[in-house]
Formats: sequence, C-alpha cells, structure tokens
Amino acid sequence: MTIKEIASILEARVAVGAEYLDRQVECAGAADMQSVILAKGCSGMLLLSGQLTPQTIHSCILSDVTAAVMVRGMELTPEAHDLAARKGMVVLTVPYTLYETCGRLYSTGLPGVMI
Repeated sequence: MTIKEIASILEARVAVGAEYLDRQVECAGAADMQSVILAKGCSGMLLLSGQLTPQTIHSCILSDVTAAVMVRGMELTPEAHDLAARKGMVVLTVPYTLYETCGRLYSTGLPGVMI
C-alpha cells in the first residue's frame, strides 16, 4: 500500500514529504518510546505515534521507518519538521486517536509489526 493510499484512508494531512507519497508501506506499528522504535522499527514500516519530536524522527531515520503518522491533530515542532524534510521522511497528521487510527489501518488488512 502506498503512503498516498494510507493518507486517503486516514483522511490525513501531509505535514512534510508530499513528494514521497508513492513509497510503499509493508506494515504498521504504534509506539511513543524511542527505544522501542530503535529496537523494532524496520524498512517499509509506518509508525503511528502521539509524539513526534526531533528524537523520534531521528529514531525513525536510524530504523529506516518509511513514514510516520501523528495522531490527535498534533503538529511537528519546527525542528522536527526541518529534520524530516532534510532526511526525506514523510509525516502525516490525523485528528483521530491512536486507537482509532490503528483500527482504520487494521481494517484494510495492513499487517502490524510486533512493537
């Protein structure tokens, strides 16, 4: 599934990385702790999180996470936005809770990753 398809399903706004929406997502997982992202993040993964700080963006980049979704309408800090843009990472934002966002993706058949 492409990031563009996911953005449509989630009615998401692209916060950064609109030029990369054709990238493929293989699985999804939800986490807020950098240690979990570093240990379990992987290429092709979509991260769903309630906090996307510069540290979270760094963890995603180090783990080769394909894209991230911020829940509850949260916005990137200017530092996190600049870092994601420089590194070519896609970040989406949705108004839904983490629970609802995960459910919407689960209902499409997108596999989860054990986080």
